[in-house]
Amino acid sequence: CENQMEIMNQYLFQSFQMNDEKQFQIIKSPGYSHNDAFYEATGNYSCIITCNEWVNTALKKMGIKTSIWSPFDFGVLYHLD
Repeated sequence: CENQMEIMNQYLFQSFQMNDEKQFQIIKSPGYSHNDAFYEATGNYSCIITCNEWVNTALKKMGIKTSIWSPFDFGVLYHLD
């Protein structure tokens, strides 16, 4: 479990763009509410590569059984029950 957490942390950190001071690059635009923000990331977002697919890939890297491809949340959640 500790190894899985390390794998997930590495995956998450590698998903963000960092500045020269190794800080996340915040996008200076409004979020959905005053409690959230958007950050510069590596890769691309599309109808094929969604946030659910991003989570699905993280779970695969951790060795957790997941969908082959999961553009929707139910593809991720189905295997976690």
